[in-house]
Amino acid sequence: MGKLWYAIELNSKKAYVKILILCIRFLNKNCYWPTQSISYI
Repeated sequence: MGKLWYAIELNSKKAYVKILILCIRFLNKNCYWPTQSISYI
């Protein structure tokens, strides 16, 4: 269970980074995540 949860968190971190990069490049503004997700970035 721990490994599965870690994999989900890792995939989420990658997704957040990709979204953040897209927001900066194409929207030129900051993007905000739920506070519990920031710690994983």
